Amino acid sequence: MALDIESWLGRLPLADEERTDGLVLIGRLPEIADGVFHLVAAETRLSFSSGDLLALIDAAEDEPGHLLPPGSVRVAIRRGAALLDARPCSVAGKSAPRTPFAFSTRPQILRLGPSPGFREREREFLERHSLTRT
Repeated sequence: MALDIESWLGRLPLADEERTDGLVLIGRLPEIADGVFHLVAAETRLSFSSGDLLALIDAAEDEPGHLLPPGSVRVAIRRGAALLDARPCSVAGKSAPRTPFAFSTRPQILRLGPSPGFREREREFLERHSLTRT
C-alpha cells in the first residue's frame, strides 16, 4: 500500500492551529467536587484542581470525524497545572485500588513446581563440599 506523503502532510494541523495556553485532553469527566476535577482518559483517572480548568467542550461536537465514546469531553488545562493524582480507573469510572509502584512495574512472578533434578544436583553439591549434616 503506497502512502501519498504530500496528502498525509496536508492533513496535519499547523502549529498555530494547535497552539494553546495549556494542555488539551479528551476523556470522560466523571465528577467535579471539592475543587478537584477528575478526567478519565484511556482508563487512567487524572485529577487536577478546578482552578486549572480553562475550557470544557463536548468532544462529540468538537471532533465530528472521530469515533469517541458517548459523554467524552475536550478539556483545556492551564499550562503548568499540577497533576494531583493519576491512577488506573475501572470501567465503571470508579477508582481501582492502589497498587504500590514497585509491584505495578514488576513482571508477574512465575511460580514453578518442584524440580527433582535440581534437588538431586543440590544434594550432590552439598555432599561434595561437606555442607550436609551426617
